[in-house]
Amino acid sequence: MSAFIKKMLFHLSEKLGIGEVRRTLASAHALSIEGFLNANLYTSESAQDPKWLGRSERQTYSQGGEDGVLEEIFNRIGTTNKHFVEFGVSQGTENNTAYLLMSGWKGLWLEGSEKFFASIQKTFAPLIESGHLTAKNAFITAENIESLFEETKVPTEPDLLSIDIDGNVSATGDHLRCWSELESENHFFSS
Repeated sequence: MSAFIKKMLFHLSEKLGIGEVRRTLASAHALSIEGFLNANLYTSESAQDPKWLGRSERQTYSQGGEDGVLEEIFNRIGTTNKHFVEFGVSQGTENNTAYLLMSGWKGLWLEGSEKFFASIQKTFAPLIESGHLTAKNAFITAENIESLFEETKVPTEPDLLSIDIDGNVSATGDHLRCWSELESENHFFSS
């Protein structure tokens, strides 16, 4: 659709009041979701527990509040080296470790898409050049995961491993023999 037609449709919808209706419906939808959460989740028995991680949800770079939850987890358990590894980071601007990176952590992003990888290289060039971020364009498989970790010098005990890849995540994780300490922590995030 041409830019001219889009602009005309926008102006027409504003003149007819359709734009305002859409905004009102979007606001009502957001309020109904918040109302549901207030009535059913935030007032539940588990939500009253001071250890409940849901109260820590905060979305800075993550998709669903993981930034705040991860920060709270590490506030509780501490860190060893503030090093992360994340598979499947898309363009790097909305994932589980961007907040940690911006908070001074170091880490590795593995992304299979050449297009997304090019975006990462451009957007995060200063952090890559400073050594805070290592980014690699690679598809992760059970057969190549250990060599990718060795090649990119991942510590044997990174503080966080975040996996967001299509395919058999379990089989990929099973092949992290040198990083076996991670297996015992997998219960935190397994479904």
